[in-house]
Amino acid sequence: MKITKTTINYAEARNIELIIDPTLVSFYNMEDDSEPMFTYSVNEETGEMFFKSNIWLSQESKEELPHWINSEKQLRQVINFIAS
Repeated sequence: MKITKTTINYAEARNIELIIDPTLVSFYNMEDDSEPMFTYSVNEETGEMFFKSNIWLSQESKEELPHWINSEKQLRQVINFIAS
């Protein structure tokens, strides 16, 4: 799965910054970018993302995050959930 500029802009419009590298996607609150809220690891072969770690989200929010993200549509749903 390729994360497009459209999705990056979509996240930024909701006050979320995505830091993307080949093996990890980190989700930051743009108001507090000292550490990520949570991270997903990226499967290098398929591009699918798997939940890796929760840094500071509440337990209730963490439990609502999908373990696996396999499309940009699903990634945007996660962005909407975190932004709300």
